[in-house]
Amino acid sequence: KHTWNLRDTALRSVLLALGAAIPFAALCGLFLAQGVFGKFWFWTFQYAREYVSEVPLSAAWLMFTEGWTSITRTNLLMWLLAASGVVLLWVVRWTREARVFLMGLLFASILAISPGFFFRQHYFILLLPIAALFVGVACASIRSAAERIFPATAARAIALVLFGVVGSAYAIKEEEYLVSLPTRDLSRATYGVNPFIEAVDIAGYISKNTNPSDRIAVLGSEPEIYFYANRKSATGYIYTYALMERQAYAQRMQDEMIREIESVHPVYLVVVNISTSWLARSVNEKILLWVNRYTSACYDIVGIADIHSFESSGMVWDGAVAGYQPRSANTVYTFHRKSLTSCKAGD
Repeated sequence: KHTWNLRDTALRSVLLALGAAIPFAALCGLFLAQGVFGKFWFWTFQYAREYVSEVPLSAAWLMFTEGWTSITRTNLLMWLLAASGVVLLWVVRWTREARVFLMGLLFASILAISPGFFFRQHYFILLLPIAALFVGVACASIRSAAERIFPATAARAIALVLFGVVGSAYAIKEEEYLVSLPTRDLSRATYGVNPFIEAVDIAGYISKNTNPSDRIAVLGSEPEIYFYANRKSATGYIYTYALMERQAYAQRMQDEMIREIESVHPVYLVVVNISTSWLARSVNEKILLWVNRYTSACYDIVGIADIHSFESSGMVWDGAVAGYQPRSANTVYTFHRKSLTSCKAGD
């Protein structure tokens, strides 16, 4: 029988704390040496505190139910099977160690999806490992219970059939999504009018018309354009959600992004005119007003991506841009810079 030893527990706790503190201290030292400790501290602690304070506690349950409803729309049976595993962990005979580990991991996973009370769909990914484990607990528990009535082979078959039915129900319901839906339609079905499809063509055009050393900037939250184009950003802000939040640093972030772009004057500027690329929740729209002035003075439009609907979109480039009138409000504009002299004169 294991006996609890205060001294041993205290020693282990100190070693665990040191194991966590030493890498953190080393990282802080490295950032200090590189002169970026201020940015590290800002993004990791100061802005993070503002971010998790935006949604009030009173709205947490509503946000959770909306997120939960969304992620369980097509696979509710699998989640219910996982939930039954939580119950069966205590109903069926399991070791104390298994119960402590699984419940601890479940608690940690719930905490991991909770900061800020946003409960966005992709946050629930952090629940998948423990959900999978509890599906296993449920199946093993059902097999164990069935063995009291049926032979071991039959009991295993019952558990296997149950898992197969639940998994097949999801696969059949989502057969088109999982197997036959074309890539373009899959992106639209999942992400709506977000320009993930158009980003490939935009990046291809930019890559073809720039040198590897040229800088570009994307006004919006489409950092994949930098990746596809293999070009570096003119600004450290590769997405703009934080700039439009109701938080104390939003104005500072907008000013910094504007200053960084103007100082580099990137060869190409991509402006995403799609609401989900900004998620503007702040009344401060200084950067949006600046974009209009800056592009008018310093850039020419060379490309328009016009997303008409989930089913269709259009792209026009160079000479075809003149006189083109977008058919929708969901557009992405690609600009090429004018000469610095013209920009300064216009500004």
